[in-house]
This record gives sequence, C-alpha cells and structure tokens, in this order.
Amino acid sequence: MEEEITRILKMVEEGKLSAEEANRLLSSLMGAEAGKHERFSVRIGHDKPGAEKIVRDYEGLSEFRLDLSACMAEMELWDQDAIHIEAWLDECCGEFTESEGAAQVKGARVHARFPKHLKLTLDSSASRVEGEIPLQTDLNCSAGKAELRGLGWGDVSISAGKAEIELAEEPGPLKLNVSAGKVDVVVPEPRKFARGSSSCSAGRVDVDERLIDPAEPPLDVDCSAGKVRVERKH
Repeated sequence: MEEEITRILKMVEEGKLSAEEANRLLSSLMGAEAGKHERFSVRIGHDKPGAEKIVRDYEGLSEFRLDLSACMAEMELWDQDAIHIEAWLDECCGEFTESEGAAQVKGARVHARFPKHLKLTLDSSASRVEGEIPLQTDLNCSAGKAELRGLGWGDVSISAGKAEIELAEEPGPLKLNVSAGKVDVVVPEPRKFARGSSSCSAGRVDVDERLIDPAEPPLDVDCSAGKVRVERKH
C-alpha cells in the first residue's frame, strides 16, 4: 500500500494528477485497506476459544513504546505508576514480543492502561485504536483509524489513515504530519496555539482562527494530499 501512496503523491508533484483526483484515488485505496482489516479483525477477541491471553505489567518507566499491527486496541489512563497491557492473540497470526521499554503486538485485541504523565510512543499499523492517552504522546498511524482523547503535546503522523483527537486542556506544542490521510483535532477551552510552520501540498488545512494566540505554544502542520481540521470544542 505504501508503494501505491508514493506513486500517487509523485504524480501530483509531477502535475499528472490534480489534488481532487489524488484524493479520490487515496480514499478508494484507504477504503480497500480498511475493508481487509475489518475482515481480519472480526476474528480477534477475548471470547474466541483459540485466543491466547497475554498480561504484562511494566513498572518504573518514564517512557514506553507500543507497536500495534492489525489490532483492535482500547486505551485508558489510571492512577497507578505501572503500565498494564492485556492482549488476546489471534490463534492463527497473533504475536506478542518485548524489548526494553517497548512491546510489539500483532493480530490481537489489546487493552492498555497508562499513567497520565508517561511519555508514550504509539505506533499503529492497519489497526483501530481508541480511548484516552497520556499527555505526552507521539502517534504514528498508518492505514488505520485512531479515536483518541487526552493528548497534551507531541508529534502526530498519519499516513493513509484517519485520526480524531480531542486534546487536553494542558498547553504544549503540537506537530501534525499528514500524508494521504485525514486528521480532525478538537481543542477545548481555554487552550490556544501560536501559528507555527505550515506546509500543504495537494491537500487542505483548516484551523479555527479563534485558536490562534502568538503567546501560546506552536501548532505546526505538514499536509501532503490529506486533510487537516483543527477546531474549538463545542
């Protein structure tokens, strides 16, 4: 899928495709990928007789990386210092591996609990992720969907995916990097941003002007053949 996306973006740069044509092709491509993922994910669940359950607790960490591939994941914050992860692995292709300060999960339903002040890196590929995340989170979403809340500051990168993010009230810098994807960011009162760097190629960026205040941390946006919307929470 990454090769197809790269080919479409190159055709836009060369003037062989308009932005509208590119968006139609990319939307069709993402829809096909999402359909494959949905067909796979219906087999994953804690009620499946062949699902192996993995439970892990990680204590004393200030930073953590969670890599998800072809997963359905629920996130939440709790008042413990430990990171708690439960994963129900698909009997055919589920995998759970670990390294220092990180866990990699493939083909599973995942339930994760994090401390609020953890620095989290969340990599999601062909997965659906929802729930509450730590204030400082870097999100990388490829060919999947994320519905998250609680983000304070960090880098958000979306490639051929969709993300709906509700920010926390706590101020901090935010970077949005979107390639052939869509991001909707909802900003609560009284949070605002300074106007940071902005680049848009064959895409669309809409930022609510009521959110702009030069005295606040910056909002940087880099959009290529995608859509970005940043608006005040109603």
